[in-house]
Amino acid sequence: MKIINDYLDNVLYKQLREINMPYRFIKQIQEDIKLRMLSCLAYWTDIESRNTILFLSLEEALFYEPSTVQKYLREFVVTTIRNSMIEVAASDDFRIFKISEPLSNEQVKQITFEAIQYFNNYDMNKLANDVIGIENEQNVYSMAKKKFPLAWDVLHQIANLDGYKMKIEKTEQFHREKLELKYGAELKTVVCNGFTLEFDETLKGILGDIIADKNNCFYSDCFKMVSRNFEKVLHVLQIILENDKVFCTSNYYISCNYIEKRKKILRAAHNSQDAIKNMNCDGAPNVIRECIDTMMGGN
Repeated sequence: MKIINDYLDNVLYKQLREINMPYRFIKQIQEDIKLRMLSCLAYWTDIESRNTILFLSLEEALFYEPSTVQKYLREFVVTTIRNSMIEVAASDDFRIFKISEPLSNEQVKQITFEAIQYFNNYDMNKLANDVIGIENEQNVYSMAKKKFPLAWDVLHQIANLDGYKMKIEKTEQFHREKLELKYGAELKTVVCNGFTLEFDETLKGILGDIIADKNNCFYSDCFKMVSRNFEKVLHVLQIILENDKVFCTSNYYISCNYIEKRKKILRAAHNSQDAIKNMNCDGAPNVIRECIDTMMGGN
């Protein structure tokens, strides 16, 4: 616990104070990151579950610097720090934290770079053994798993896929009574900061078409473009899978009966130009090609 507290108090705190963020909001971000770190570390020795939690960060973390560090460290930093409330401070919603401008790309890059350097001084397996695991009802990943079991189950399979593709039997979770998903409740104007659990009108419309059988494939360049919040990604995935449809990124094809991934993972798009570039399908499996082609109006 001391190693995590030292990082939060002596590294991250200074970085957030440099942008004049008030202490109460720094504390809020610190607590969010600490909870995510402890939640992730609670699964660290459960290799398959750890892989599932870190999986949503792979499209981004594989390209983070510094690169010559211990295995899974970059994914850990993206999962617990970059995909935390830090995202709010880097978004159009930055004023929530009473700062004059959002964190720049360079500032975010520096935060993650220094975090990777810091934790590379410690053995992650030992760190996992040293921290006191938090109870499941407090664990952010346990809670998401409990809320969206089908999404977790299918994600678990592709995260631990031995090879590049696999046919799967529809899981026991698929045959359960569907959850009462409330994403279609009263429409609200939502500033999408990449962290909120709320669904904006665009996402509601896309998922509405999935449910109404107007569209069979939900495509996003990468997981982070759906959300940086693990729970929200699982929520979206749950809706798609419960309706027996496909979730596809430039790297992965996920359905209830078939999963596949690229042999060489593309870097997650940072902007619309990157996303368009990733849609050229070079080296993509046929199923991803077909999904992208369908989305673009091909035959």
